[in-house]
Amino acid sequence: MAIWKIKERNDLVRANEVRGSRGFFMGGTTPSAVSDIYQLDITSTGNAVDFGGNLQGEQKGAGKGCNAGSAIRIIYGGGSTAPAAPANGASTQISYFTPIHSGNASDFGDLTLRRTSLVSLSNNTRALFGGGYDYAGAPASSGTNKNIIDFITIQSLGNAVDFGDLQQAKQNNASVASTTRGVWAGGHIGSTINQIDFVTIASAGNAADFGDLSAVSESFAGSGSNIKGIVGGGNQGPYAGMDVITIASTGGGTDFGDLTQARRDLGSTSNQIRQVFGGGAAPGLSNVIDFLQIASLGNASDFGDLAAANRGNAGSSVSHNGLELGLPQRPSVTYMPGSGRGLLGGGKTNPAGTNQNAVQMIHIQTLGNTSDFGDLTIASYGRSGCASRTRGVFGGGYKDASPADEINVIESIEFASQGNAADFGDSTVARAFSGGNAGSQTRGIIGAGGNAPGLSNVIDYITIASAGNATDFGNLGAARSQFSGSGSPTRAVFFGGLE
Repeated sequence: MAIWKIKERNDLVRANEVRGSRGFFMGGTTPSAVSDIYQLDITSTGNAVDFGGNLQGEQKGAGKGCNAGSAIRIIYGGGSTAPAAPANGASTQISYFTPIHSGNASDFGDLTLRRTSLVSLSNNTRALFGGGYDYAGAPASSGTNKNIIDFITIQSLGNAVDFGDLQQAKQNNASVASTTRGVWAGGHIGSTINQIDFVTIASAGNAADFGDLSAVSESFAGSGSNIKGIVGGGNQGPYAGMDVITIASTGGGTDFGDLTQARRDLGSTSNQIRQVFGGGAAPGLSNVIDFLQIASLGNASDFGDLAAANRGNAGSSVSHNGLELGLPQRPSVTYMPGSGRGLLGGGKTNPAGTNQNAVQMIHIQTLGNTSDFGDLTIASYGRSGCASRTRGVFGGGYKDASPADEINVIESIEFASQGNAADFGDSTVARAFSGGNAGSQTRGIIGAGGNAPGLSNVIDYITIASAGNATDFGNLGAARSQFSGSGSPTRAVFFGGLE
């Protein structure tokens, strides 16, 4: 029987240390198909060790399966038992194991269609399985790529259900995810591609275009944090490069750095801070494990070794591949949700002075002067703001530069990465001195404001995680400017001002 020390657990929660640090690599080819599960501590360096259990026999990883899961269940779906399998070689099997207890994986249910070389992603509620390859018979080249996306609810055993379709039928791509958005990158459609797809995990539907990787790639791996997705390796050479994407905003991948060894068919997993890549083919089998710091661009470093050289493995972790778990955070004098950063954007030096575009930063939990964060796209004043824990948004304002006028521009910054603001979209009305600082972690509210020659009563809203134009929310009781706003996760309040 386990004994819990309540004070000790409370101290861990207050210090934000409730997240585990164990990562897993499973399945693959060594060169025979294996169902082994190995574990490592992502926060340290060293070799991976045996977990003490195996995947189900039909999910040996010669034809790669895929991983997903939550903090309490690791999920593995699809795969095959031989590289050139007959019709029954590709698997529909979904299995799971509990990462806090060693032991063999158990049956979860079935995919809607048998396939191998598919890729999965998840938040803490749903796991999605996208693309793949279905053997139609021997030889393996007689099979077909698939564009189907399946999903399961992680806490409920059962068969997968149709979610929608990828933009194209593909295999051997890589995936990353935030708590709200899933992204599939690259892959093979008859040739290697650099296309990136994305979906909103909570709502079923077809994938939409996200942008492009910096280079075509397939047979590579991805993971990251709730903000950044990092994909690395691949079949181009093989390839050592890594791309990074900002998951909340559509756009292409950019260069992150290089792995210590160029290789393909590798696995990857992460916590919120560190990401690891394991195994692969270079072209011979590799046992190399690399690691990198997600927040900092740069090359990977040596972490240790897998127990055996392995290609086609899949990675996952109890840290939920870097995603936030949604657990309640206790008040603490040493912890502040999000980055702990406060930002001041734009302004005017004095009534007759110059408009400013600077964004200044303070660390709310410590005393001290502001420091430079970056610049807005437009020098202006009288702006309003709202934010989630990861993104800050500035809307509206007034610029003196010719032509002097109110503006409808909305800009955003990422709290975790210092740098200049990026275009987010436009508000429905050009205005200044609006009421901001209202909304929730998902929705920002900007209300009314000055709109020469008069005032506006229009309230707009945006979805903070997704760049795009604002949408009309409704109207204030009266048109006004120079007022204040505040809010809870469910209600926004505006008060004071000039009518």
